[in-house]
Amino acid sequence: MTKQEQVIRDMVLRLEADLEIHGRLKIVTYQDVKPIVAIFAKGSSKPFAHYKFKTLESRAAFIQKQKDADAENERSEQVYLSKQAEEAKKLQPGVILYSSWGWEQTNIDWYEVIERRGQMLTVQQIGTRRMADDEYYDRGKCLPDPAVKIGQPFRKRVTKHGTINLESYKWCGLWDGEP
Repeated sequence: MTKQEQVIRDMVLRLEADLEIHGRLKIVTYQDVKPIVAIFAKGSSKPFAHYKFKTLESRAAFIQKQKDADAENERSEQVYLSKQAEEAKKLQPGVILYSSWGWEQTNIDWYEVIERRGQMLTVQQIGTRRMADDEYYDRGKCLPDPAVKIGQPFRKRVTKHGTINLESYKWCGLWDGEP
């Protein structure tokens, strides 16, 4: 039993509450002196909404608003993930990936996909070619240089977002062709 399930079970038993599951939401309704609702998001052991209402109607309207918002969020997430899945299919051998990272400065690293097997990519870090007017500065625009290989090829799994995670602070995705 998860922590969320324990909290909800205790709440339902102790307060003689009703539990409704709607999509990713778990909605606990009960009556103290006034109507109360506690709404839990997926996996959370604390409700993101725990409110007391003056009337049953106002509580019902609030619950419906939360259900509608959750349904819209779920639809948006599915559209996003299906779009990203289409982008992930483009990660084939020869494709250039880029990683933009940094805190006080922006760093760009380039990678070339060497091989793809299922959701696993073998990638090779490649060099950077600075634009002509920015050769002597650590700023400006740059392009990938596939002729320069850096380090050894390595394998990474494609995420559900159509990218690959390189480090805790760094991911890379499909390059759009712009400097």
